[in-house]
Amino acid sequence: MKENGLGSTFVRHLVMAVPWGIISILVFFVAIAIIKEPIKKSIQYGVQTAIYQAADFAWDKTTVALVKKNIKKGITFGTCTARNGIIELLNDPQIKQEIKQGMRYTVSEVIKGTTDYALDPVIFAKVKKNVKKGVEFTAQRGRNEIRLLLTDPEIKQQVKKALEYSGTTFQQIKPPSD
Repeated sequence: MKENGLGSTFVRHLVMAVPWGIISILVFFVAIAIIKEPIKKSIQYGVQTAIYQAADFAWDKTTVALVKKNIKKGITFGTCTARNGIIELLNDPQIKQEIKQGMRYTVSEVIKGTTDYALDPVIFAKVKKNVKKGVEFTAQRGRNEIRLLLTDPEIKQQVKKALEYSGTTFQQIKPPSD
């Protein structure tokens, strides 16, 4: 028996392994080609199912109620915490003193500024004109709102009933006899 060298043994086994490697690679690519579409569809199905379930969960009445409840609790907690913090701050004597000084300064400046403005005839005339415009605007808007409300037949009916009731009540009141 002839002994082969290490190099020749390596080449011989390499030549035997190459066809098996090629066959394995071909089988791998064929398997990927066959499995590729079902895997793609299963991933799409999973994503769509997750989206639909998330949407159903978001619109579920119990979930919405829980979210509302948690938001309400959060707002309540935040306001209570802020309120307690403000009360704690206002109980500090130094803060109280600073607020008093600030208010005194503000009131004195407002009074000083108001008297300066009140003595100026141009500013007084503008203020008078603006107040008159404001009163006219408010009156006009009130009239328009009443007209708009009276175009609604249901409100007309309610006003009519109220007037009839008040007229009936007024007629029932008898003047005192002499």
